[in-house]
Amino acid sequence: MAGPGMVLVLAWVSAALGPIVAIVLIRRLLRGRRIFLAGGLGAFIAAGWGLGVWAFLIEPATLTVRHVTVESATWQGPPLRIGVISDTHVAAPHTDVARIDRLVARMNAEHPELVVLLGDYAGGHEPAAVRRQPEQSKIIQGVEAFAALSAPLGVHGVLGNHDSWYDDTAISAALTRSGVRVLDNRAERVARPGGAFWIAGLADMDSPREPPRVAATLDQVTDAAPVLVLTHWPDPFADVPAGVALTLAGHTHCGQVNLPMFGRLVHASRMSERWACGLYDEGGRKLFVTGGVGVSILPVRFRAPPEIVILTLKRSIPAPVADTPDLINDLCAPFVSSGRPRRAFEEAAVALGGRRLATGHYAFPGPRSVVLEGVGSDRECAVTWDGDQARRLEWTTFSRRTGHDGWTSSSWVRDRDCARSGGWFLQMTDVMGTGLCAALSINNAGTQATTTVRVSTRRQRR
Repeated sequence: MAGPGMVLVLAWVSAALGPIVAIVLIRRLLRGRRIFLAGGLGAFIAAGWGLGVWAFLIEPATLTVRHVTVESATWQGPPLRIGVISDTHVAAPHTDVARIDRLVARMNAEHPELVVLLGDYAGGHEPAAVRRQPEQSKIIQGVEAFAALSAPLGVHGVLGNHDSWYDDTAISAALTRSGVRVLDNRAERVARPGGAFWIAGLADMDSPREPPRVAATLDQVTDAAPVLVLTHWPDPFADVPAGVALTLAGHTHCGQVNLPMFGRLVHASRMSERWACGLYDEGGRKLFVTGGVGVSILPVRFRAPPEIVILTLKRSIPAPVADTPDLINDLCAPFVSSGRPRRAFEEAAVALGGRRLATGHYAFPGPRSVVLEGVGSDRECAVTWDGDQARRLEWTTFSRRTGHDGWTSSSWVRDRDCARSGGWFLQMTDVMGTGLCAALSINNAGTQATTTVRVSTRRQRR
């Protein structure tokens, strides 16, 4: 036994022996009248033992049914209830065929209209040829357990990297025998009352046959019905166009370990850090990444519980769009002199459909870049947001005294960037698909200052 299995055995041994070792050490300290040291050591060991037992033995064996609602401007027809299963990793620690049977029963109890499987059904990293027959049988039986899934619109799936490493042909065949429609760079039209839709499944990025081909797969869509994209990795989402209603991905395990303050320390792919877990909206393009069920490399999960997802996809109700800068200026300008600019802007963001990304920052779904300029006594600070790159902002300061006017980039601009250069603090707000609205009305001392707001559809100024 090696790898994750050995780590799990060591975790069980530590869980059993840890309290005994702690008692022996604490008793020795108490005999030496080191009471405070004994108390501190006892608390430290108890905390570590509890966290270890939870992360290695308890949380990875749980199952959460996560309910999510996604609104998409390009979805048509009535809401669609989608069951999402990913990263089962059968034959890895914590996952056997019996667990898949229970998972399938839980999914069926939710009565999804459609079930999608997002890859990594095999556990481990070795190819099938070097594994023992009982382990091979367990993996195939785990895949065939999906035959019990019940969904009126069917079960569709894609393959993941562990399936490619194991034997993608065998995994695909087992899925097909189980009634799963395997979509490998292929799109299929699904008919339903209220309007048909397409499911476009992408190949695994480690596929021995071909890489994921987003454009070629979507070219198979022959009408204006909405499209769902299935991919194991979140990385291909970078190439998914705006017309797709929703992209569904797995692979990341939500980091598998999500530490307080430090967050996710390990990322499963280049884009998994950006799209690690949950729902993302980038310029109106929607991506949902599920944390999946199983474990990989280490048999641990902490604050990233195993999950299956019931996702309700429905059409968003579009708000009236402000097409002219003058109208936006009318919306923004009153907040500059309101006496409560931050609160006013937050209220405006909510009213206009803004989505908070971080404190003081809002994203909008529009396709255009907008420069917003707040003018103080001798400086101004501008921010531009590119609708195609939701987390890419540029900022600059301008001094009338020096005439300096330079553009620099930051991966995630915060208020301090302008303040550090002598400009004003920024408050950024959604303005219904046209741009951000910035109240540059609080100076470095935190007091109210007289400013104005200008809105421009230019990408750069001067």
